[in-house]
Amino acid sequence: MIENCTPDRRAEGRVVPGTLARVGRCVAGLAALGAALAVSAPSEARCQDEVVGDRAFHVYDTQIARATAEQVLDHLASGRASEALAELQGLLEEHGGAVLRLAPVPVARGQVQSDTFVGVERWSLSLLRGLPASTLQLYRDRHRDASERALEEARLAGLAGDWAPLLTVARRWPVTPAAGRAWIAVGDLLLERGDVDEARASWLRAATAFEPSLASALERDLAGSEPRGGDPEQDAAAPDGAIVDGPAAFVGPGPGESLQAWIEARSADAPWAGLAKRLEIARGSRLAPMTSGRSLLGGEEPTGRPFGQQPEGWSVEVSLPRDPFWQSPASRRVFPVRAGDRLLISTSRSLVCVEAETGELLWRQSTTSLGTELPTWAEVERSMRGLETFREAIDTDEGFVAPATDGAVAIASFQVPVEVETQQDYNELEIIKVLPERRLAAFDLVEGTPLWHHAPPRDWDGDSGTFAERFTVVSPPVIHAGRALVQCARTRGRVELHVAAYDLRTGELAWSTPVITGQRQLNMFGRMTEEFVAPPVVCSPDGRAFVLTQLGVVACLDAFSGAPLWETSYEQVAMTSGRWRRAGSMASVWRNGPPVVHEDALLAAPYDSPHLMAFDARSGALRWSMRQTRLCLAADPTGRTREVNQLLGVREGLLVLAGERVAAFEAATGSLATHPPARLAWAFPAVGADGLANRWLPAPVLSGRSVLV
Repeated sequence: MIENCTPDRRAEGRVVPGTLARVGRCVAGLAALGAALAVSAPSEARCQDEVVGDRAFHVYDTQIARATAEQVLDHLASGRASEALAELQGLLEEHGGAVLRLAPVPVARGQVQSDTFVGVERWSLSLLRGLPASTLQLYRDRHRDASERALEEARLAGLAGDWAPLLTVARRWPVTPAAGRAWIAVGDLLLERGDVDEARASWLRAATAFEPSLASALERDLAGSEPRGGDPEQDAAAPDGAIVDGPAAFVGPGPGESLQAWIEARSADAPWAGLAKRLEIARGSRLAPMTSGRSLLGGEEPTGRPFGQQPEGWSVEVSLPRDPFWQSPASRRVFPVRAGDRLLISTSRSLVCVEAETGELLWRQSTTSLGTELPTWAEVERSMRGLETFREAIDTDEGFVAPATDGAVAIASFQVPVEVETQQDYNELEIIKVLPERRLAAFDLVEGTPLWHHAPPRDWDGDSGTFAERFTVVSPPVIHAGRALVQCARTRGRVELHVAAYDLRTGELAWSTPVITGQRQLNMFGRMTEEFVAPPVVCSPDGRAFVLTQLGVVACLDAFSGAPLWETSYEQVAMTSGRWRRAGSMASVWRNGPPVVHEDALLAAPYDSPHLMAFDARSGALRWSMRQTRLCLAADPTGRTREVNQLLGVREGLLVLAGERVAAFEAATGSLATHPPARLAWAFPAVGADGLANRWLPAPVLSGRSVLV
């Protein structure tokens, strides 16, 4: 048994007495996000420029957004619905990208304390969905003309393939009929691109805009079960699908009935007729975003001949450029991507495409072929600076190198030969290292023709230019709904971390969301000596983007618009300051890797945390946590191996970790989504045998039901 785990026993629907209790007497149906409405009082709240506790990060929790949210709640509690709606709309339009800190809930001694923040847009939407029918109608009447005019203009842009204006309508007036039609139009555009899952998710969002009380049914469908948590009193006062104010109560899907089936059963009624026809098209596509249980290190079950029956490999040798990740052990951080009969391999400065079955080289591109004004790497090598200047700060141990493709466009992150700050030394004291600058570039998958790139101009000063030119890419790209999502940052002593989405065909910025500013270890001059790297964003087909920042918080964004849904902090490992010739250090125990979605939970093992944790994927509430040292001891009680330090995924109810041993754990009862691992199911090599300690060993990969070592 694994002891001393710390399951978080907090009720996710618990509300704080006071403001929300007063609002609950006049607002029905807030059960979907009861806790999300319990924002911290201004006297307790921390402004953006303050540190939460002793943590070295700041989130975008602004004081003015909190004050406005409090005014909205006060107006509602006093029966001033009109004033409340006016303040709420102003909050949406002016502070939609901010987050609100939820009122803290005391935890038992020894348990991990975390702070949860909810996005302003999500907070506002949950409040609107819980309004009495008469107040909701007042909101719709007030914004009908403006939303309809904006929708007509957005539809014209949609004809040209640009659905960003449609999203603006849906976000600005989220529970109006115009918002519903905007989501339908977005789904139609996604269907034209072949993104069936994303189109279906958009159409289901349209249903909740037409009838806000359907939101709980949609959440239930996405989770694959009844939602956990909630406030019992509010659930009893306003059951799923019921609006209790008005001449006739609206009744949504009953127990066991999916939202899609409910809509299709009303195909003769407006506005459900058009939605029902569209959802019928997507019926063959199963939207199950909360059951994948795998990360970038995982994949589908391999096909073809069984392993070991014939010699594996190609008859020809593929020669890769001698880039920073070319040689072992750095090459174990390179993850090829297959698309049909093509295999894409990125080396961080080149992108190589080979025939997947034979290894025949099809095309190769590098920064030289992008047509930029920047010097080539060959020119840099011949210069006084040399290649070593641009290699010293590269994190070949924890960096991820992986391209992405949608079957037509190949995209990768390239290191470009630019210096934000010039290398400086004084009497053998290292003052400034040149941190790698990485930018996205896209190519035609078949021919390898360059399509676009974000490389800055030759005379770039490090601060000017577009967002794409100013921010370095710190994670591999991930494709969702025709867009490439990446984590990107500016590192000027602190790490200013954003998540950005770029149109896959044009490279234009669709949205960018600031998530956090955090800290990494510095030298005695307050400079970073190694690049900051982050894992890829994990997207679900229903439109959620999960972000493991490695800076103290886990976040969830709306993948369509970039709006923050929630952010939750976690305990970080100790970090020391640099002294004399020694740079600062961080006592990391986990490898850099993406989180894993399992059922309705998000499992994460942050690089800067001592814990493996499970969060509620809808609310961000911490469900349980366990120290990595406990898992290591359980993986081999004899102590012959040192650690399991990499989260691979969840398969058939087993949590799979890797390191010097591959080990699978199971919960004592129930699911790992709600209960921590309690005992070892199996280990390879067997407990007591020598481990896999070898600096040349590639990272294990979870593939279907197999772990490839």
